[in-house]
Amino acid sequence: MNVKYLINRAVEQYPERMALIYRNTRRTFSELNSRVNRLANGLLEMGIKKGDRVGMLLKNCCEFIEIDFALSKTGIVRVPLNARLTGKDHEYTLNDSGSDTLIFGEEFGETVQAIKPRLKTVKRFIQVSEGLHKDNPLKAIDFEDLIKKSAPEEPPGEMEEEDLHTLFYTSGTTGKPKGAMLTQKSWANVAINLVLDYGPVTEKDVILNTQPLSHGAGFFVLPFFIRGATTSSSPSLSPPSFSKRSSARRSPSSSSCRPRSSTDRFTREDAI
Repeated sequence: MNVKYLINRAVEQYPERMALIYRNTRRTFSELNSRVNRLANGLLEMGIKKGDRVGMLLKNCCEFIEIDFALSKTGIVRVPLNARLTGKDHEYTLNDSGSDTLIFGEEFGETVQAIKPRLKTVKRFIQVSEGLHKDNPLKAIDFEDLIKKSAPEEPPGEMEEEDLHTLFYTSGTTGKPKGAMLTQKSWANVAINLVLDYGPVTEKDVILNTQPLSHGAGFFVLPFFIRGATTSSSPSLSPPSFSKRSSARRSPSSSSCRPRSSTDRFTREDAI
């Protein structure tokens, strides 16, 4: 059992169902998979290979999940960076993990520019934005350009259960943060366990992620994805808007549960 298998299985089962909702963006399972494959092939064509580390510095967005799945399909190790931390924290994590690529949101451009001279292993920068600014001192590759020019076919390579999937950094309360090593098998098992814990999860459900996908909320994407449910995400938590969404009408035919940490469940009609 590995993450690539679970992703592809869900795409085969629910191709036309809604996979992602983010602001005005909607992606079906097949649409998401096409972008994921393009990104995965683009990263491989850049010379990034299985086992290499890629840092992810973004707030919650569709692109975060696309990156997450693309790395899972190629065996490239994901190194999520908490967007709420400082440049010094990101510098430490990128250097300690040996990341050679950093994918970042444009709002973090100044932070990345400031720490770039002290990054020991990062050679490539990919920026997620509406389009790169004319002034591009980082010489960053545009995320959308990379997707557009890459092939939509399934990326090559097989994943093994013990392949490293994620370096998940601790908070460092008793010392320096340490990268906890999670394998493909570990990540897949967490997804299956969460399905069992939150079940029944059906394609009528929507999960609203309000806390950072780079942290605990990121564990809840795959469990709902493999059951054909929809992931709705917000870049930040606004109590008034969250309260409005939480009190939205629920379909009597859809099971629901109390919010746990970063998540709440809705019917698809509530989210749309």
